[in-house]
Amino acid sequence: MIPLSLPQKIILAILSFLFLVSILLGVIFPPTLQEYRMIFPDAATNTLVPESQLLPRQASQAQEIEQFLDALLLGPVRVLSEPLFPSPPVIDAFFFDEQKKQVTVSLGIDTVQILADYKKRPLETIEDLIMKNIKTNFPGIDDVTLLIGGNVPGAPVFSLQKGGENQETVKNVDN
Repeated sequence: MIPLSLPQKIILAILSFLFLVSILLGVIFPPTLQEYRMIFPDAATNTLVPESQLLPRQASQAQEIEQFLDALLLGPVRVLSEPLFPSPPVIDAFFFDEQKKQVTVSLGIDTVQILADYKKRPLETIEDLIMKNIKTNFPGIDDVTLLIGGNVPGAPVFSLQKGGENQETVKNVDN
């Protein structure tokens, strides 16, 4: 081992001190941004391309997931990637059950019209991408449910209608 001269020892001591101070400051004042990995389709090849986005840290995991979903639905930062939807849908409701590790997202009813006009990507593919993005960034999440207009996509839709003598009947809207 080569002995260090006095100036080298001083420089090494200063660098060590600054390193410890930076670690201490990082513990006392944690970073305000969190990096998330999002997966979007590439516009040219239609393959899945990851990208990183920095989002502000939130107080709870539920707030972090909701903020992540907002950013995911807005679309990619990368110009060569395509958003999941042609125009960003509105999140009507968001639920997170911490005990069961379940996320439920209800997109606005206007999403039905957005998807009807959008023939490029089927809804099942969009659902899979949303679930894959959530499970990649929040590994403890076991279940993700996507609702559109309060209904499970592809499931029959029912409504209440007044029948004769003020009786309510359930009618399948799909038929």
